[in-house]
Formats: sequence, C-alpha cells, structure tokens
Amino acid sequence: MEIDMETMTDAFMTAITLAAVAGGTTKITGIANQRVQECNRIEVMVTELRKIGVACGEPSNGIWIKGTASKTEHLKKASIACHNEHRIAMSFAVLGSMVDNVIITDKTYPEFWDHVQMHLGLPVAPVIEEKINNTDAANPIPGVYAWRRQHINDISKGTNALELCTTESRRVEAVLH
Repeated sequence: MEIDMETMTDAFMTAITLAAVAGGTTKITGIANQRVQECNRIEVMVTELRKIGVACGEPSNGIWIKGTASKTEHLKKASIACHNEHRIAMSFAVLGSMVDNVIITDKTYPEFWDHVQMHLGLPVAPVIEEKINNTDAANPIPGVYAWRRQHINDISKGTNALELCTTESRRVEAVLH
C-alpha cells in the first residue's frame, strides 16, 4: 500500500508504527519536510523500528515498512531514543513501549498517557530511577554514581514489552497485547 501523507506529514510516525503490525508493505511518501523538524524524524523512525526487528527503509521520497501481520511475538526488546520529539514518543506508545521523556507529550497532548490507559485499555506505569552512590559497590569509584531502575508494578512480566531508555526520570511503560 502506498500513502501520500503530504497534507498530514506530522501524522506519519503514528501511521508507520501501525503499519509495523499490519500485513504487507506500506510506503509513505510526501513527507520530505520531516527530515528537518526537531530531528530527522524519518531517519529516527527507521533506526528505532529496526531495533525492534521491523524491516523498513528510507528511500528518497519517504519511508517503507514491512508489517508483521499482527505477529508481535517476533518484535524484540530494544532501547528506543525519542530524540526529544513528542511525536516519536507517542507513536512508539502505540506499539506498547517504555518511552523516555514522557512529559514531552505535554507540548501537544497533555492527556495522552491518561487516554492511552483509559481509552485504549493499555496498562501504563511509572518507572523510578534512583541515583545511588557507588560506595556500596564492591569496587567503588569515588565521585561516580550509578542509577538503579525500578518498575513500580512490574507489568512487563510474560509480555512483549519494548523498552525505551532515557536520562529522564519520568517514564511510563505500556505493554504489547
């Protein structure tokens, strides 16, 4: 399927993540302006989708993706970088991911995470990162700190949760069904 998204270029990221679990190959064109936004959104989407095991590419006129035909068990855990881009964070949430810098969605859709949980029925839970002094470690290095991550309600047990890492302390995690 080929879709010209020239009139709605900002929505291509959500469309392409949906195409990741659709059947067949989807091509999205008319999105050249997405290379010069907060980041090169096309390049980022290709890079991050490949991390989770989705076949995709970046031709000069857009992006293509080969869908998994709803077979999400083949998707891999990965560390996904959102590049401080709220649309990338929201689009990967569609796949059920742990997303970095969740407050970035406040820019255009402050209720996004609440709606993901309430209306889509996807569990959303915060992740806490705690800075710990490494003097407790077996071989401490003076002045160096480590980070300990703790999932509040470990909702990822027995699921295909995808992990997106960050330096931010506020995160949420949704789970693939």
